[in-house]
Amino acid sequence: MPALNKSQKDKVKRFASVADAPEDLALKILKEVKWDLEVGLEIFFSTPMDVGSRADASAIDAMFESYRSEDADEDVIDASGIERFCADLGIDAMDPVILVISCRMRAANMGVYTREEFRRGMRDVGVDATSKLRALVPELREDLEDPDEFKEVYESSFAF
Repeated sequence: MPALNKSQKDKVKRFASVADAPEDLALKILKEVKWDLEVGLEIFFSTPMDVGSRADASAIDAMFESYRSEDADEDVIDASGIERFCADLGIDAMDPVILVISCRMRAANMGVYTREEFRRGMRDVGVDATSKLRALVPELREDLEDPDEFKEVYESSFAF
């Protein structure tokens, strides 16, 4: 995220959460409405937009299926799927950048991604293929250098 004050960052995160929209779209709309969260959300919900235009939902689901556990009774990616996911991203499963990705998904449990969490995370970063996410890893890693982003990742990691 560009240099924003704490209030602006909070508004972007609240907008993205309420609208289930990528943070870059939330940022764009909030800038256009001079940071009025209510007006921004009203515009978002009243204007037909293709929120996931950068990320194709069926491609995200196919991506999820490629890592989904065959042994799981539920519709989840478990630890073995996450290990394959990390390998395809070119990172070690212990690399802190996976915590950034999990934070973007708003994953509720460590070592497990539900389909909805996976969809949310991929839409949030605007990707629908592992290769596209792999290209974003350096940018996601930079999130750990921003104190506010680091705090968010830290807090979400210890919420598990």
